[in-house]
Amino acid sequence: MKNVRVCHPECHAVRGVYRRMCAGFDTIFPSSRSLSLTSAYLPFLIFLFPVFSFSQQLETTVVDTSIIEPLDIPTVEAELAYLKAKYRKDYQPLIAMDNHYTAFFGQSANFWGLKLGLELMQSYRMGFGGYYMPKKVAMRPILEENATDSTYRKFRMHYYTTFFEWVFIKNFRWELSLPVSAGYGRAEVEQWIPGRDETFLGRWEKGKDIEEFVASVSVNAHYKIFSWVGVGLGLGWRQIVSPDQQIQQDFSGVILSYKVKLFPGHLYKSLFKKEKILEEKGDYRWRKFMNKNLKRLKREEARRLREMK
Repeated sequence: MKNVRVCHPECHAVRGVYRRMCAGFDTIFPSSRSLSLTSAYLPFLIFLFPVFSFSQQLETTVVDTSIIEPLDIPTVEAELAYLKAKYRKDYQPLIAMDNHYTAFFGQSANFWGLKLGLELMQSYRMGFGGYYMPKKVAMRPILEENATDSTYRKFRMHYYTTFFEWVFIKNFRWELSLPVSAGYGRAEVEQWIPGRDETFLGRWEKGKDIEEFVASVSVNAHYKIFSWVGVGLGLGWRQIVSPDQQIQQDFSGVILSYKVKLFPGHLYKSLFKKEKILEEKGDYRWRKFMNKNLKRLKREEARRLREMK
C-alpha cells in the first residue's frame, strides 16, 4: 500500500485562523478608511489576537476532525512508516564529548572524553573513544611488609575504547540510550617516599605505568531545553582489570556523568529555518497521535475477533 498522508489537525486550525483573521481585518479596516483609524485599533488587536487565535484553533480543530476520520490500521501504519522514513538517515558521522565524573573515597575525579564514530538509522552508534583523567587522586594507604609507615600512592589514568550504543527511546525532547564500551589503557602511579631525617619530609616518586583493561556499561538520558541545546545525565559501572589488585579494587565503581549537549544542526535551523523546527515538532506530535490511535484500533480489532468466535 502506498504511503497515505493525513494532514495535521494543527495545519487546518492555522489555515482557519488565517482565513478568519483576514475576513475580520477586511470588515474592520476596509480600504477606504484612513490610516489613523488603523493605528487606533492596532493596540486593541494585538491584545485580542492571542485569545482569538486560541479560541479559533479549538473550534477549527473540532470541526476538522472529519478530515482525519475514519482511521484504519493500514492508513495509520502507512503514515507512521512515512514519518519514520522522513527523519531516518541510514548513517551519519558522530562527534561527541563524553565527559563524566566519578567519586573515589570522597574525592572527585573528572574524565575528559571524546567519541568518534557513526550513527546508523538514528538507533545505533558505534566507534572509538578516548578518555583522560587530568587530576590525580590518592589511593588508600597500603601497609607493606617490614615497613613502619604506610605507603601512599596517587593515581591517574587514560584509556581508549570501542563502544556500541543503542538508542531505545528518542523524540524531539528526550533521548534514552544504553552505551557499552571496552578498551585498553595505562595508569600512572606515584608513590610517597618518606624522608631519611627530620629536615626532609619526603618526595613523590613516579613508578612504572600499569596496564589495564577497562569496560563500562551505563544508561544515559538527555533533555533538550531548547531545540539546539540540552542537558544530559548518565549512571553506570566501570570495571577495571589490572595486575595491580589495589587499582582494580579501588577504581572499579559507579560512573556518574553529566554534560551540556549542543546540537549544531538544530542551532542552524533555529536561526535560519525556523519553519523546519516547527515542522519537526508537529511531526513528533503527529507520530504520538498516530501511535495512540494504532494501539486503539488494534485493541478494537482484537475485540471484534473475540466476539466473532
